Amino acid sequence: MFTTMENRDKVLTRIEELKKNARTNDPVVACINKLLRTEYGFNSPLRVLPLQLVEQYGPEILDDKKKFNEVLKPEYDVFNKEWQFHYSEFWKDILNLLDAYQKADTIDRSPFESFNYISDLMIKCERRALLLNIEPKHSNRIVMQKQKRLDGSEKQYKFLRAYWIDTDGSKKRMVMRLIGDRYSQVEKEVADLFHNRGFAVHRQYRSPQGNKYDMVIEREGMKTAVEVKRIKEDTFYDLFLFDELQKKFKDEYGMK
Repeated sequence: MFTTMENRDKVLTRIEELKKNARTNDPVVACINKLLRTEYGFNSPLRVLPLQLVEQYGPEILDDKKKFNEVLKPEYDVFNKEWQFHYSEFWKDILNLLDAYQKADTIDRSPFESFNYISDLMIKCERRALLLNIEPKHSNRIVMQKQKRLDGSEKQYKFLRAYWIDTDGSKKRMVMRLIGDRYSQVEKEVADLFHNRGFAVHRQYRSPQGNKYDMVIEREGMKTAVEVKRIKEDTFYDLFLFDELQKKFKDEYGMK
């Protein structure tokens, strides 16, 4: 089995070979070149959340400080693991695309079927790239929404938006998530993120020393505190959008 970096090197080698013989404006070559340019901007904002907590809360809650610090390393962090999984699959997707394109004549498909199959693979690669590259903070991804209550007062929401690739290959803002604008509502959203990933979540936790935390999360003998107010809002927006993009991807392709 090849590692992620080995697959990346294979992609870079094969695309350079392909470009030597490809016709001008070849759509597959253009797609892969665009994906490779996008890869330079890939980042995992999901590492930020646990690393901000390590010094503040660990020693007080757990008897074993070393064990607490280990759970907060990126390799133990569930969000970063999810991002790394998609990063690894990204290179496999491109290799599958290259195989389908370069071996189209040897596979028992009609030209029309081959065209559709390759087009679908290109869309899958671009969708995976959007999942890996959370939109820049300055983009117009947050829209304020208001809703009237029965008593006439207004409740304010934040509408998070992200791009997705439509079935025709066009890029549109198709992924959306509505979150409350109040601190308590954001806290509940964060608790749900962890709960949906198999963590036991204890909200409004009070430590034996009398300190109160927004929540303590626990799984497989590892335990840590999450204090929402100490984390920048944009970090949580990244988490929420990543979560929505993963759901969209899973609806289309299953686990992969």
